[in-house]
Amino acid sequence: MKLQGYPQIVITMLAIILIPVAVWAQGTPPPAAPATPAGSGAASSGAGAGMVIGVVLALLIVVGIGVKMYDLKRKREAEAVHLQAQVSDALLREQALLLAGDDRRRGAGADTGAP
Repeated sequence: MKLQGYPQIVITMLAIILIPVAVWAQGTPPPAAPATPAGSGAASSGAGAGMVIGVVLALLIVVGIGVKMYDLKRKREAEAVHLQAQVSDALLREQALLLAGDDRRRGAGADTGAP
């Protein structure tokens, strides 16, 4: 029963893809580009190559900055986990540290014993 729905989906997808292609073939062609002198073609290709090189360098710089920021974040998180493990180990070794931390949370007036 599910196989009957699958061909219908495939046919619908093909229609969605192929109808714009058929309509595009019927469109009017763009106007012809004006002829350029032979000398200006070399200058424009040099400018285009410079533009491509600039874009590639900009993308490399952006990717490099992103990688560096990710690496710093990863190092900071690893250091935080290491410090948390050290504190946890110290609290497990010395139960007095755990109790001393509890005394500080109660406040100064808790040990007075006044009625």
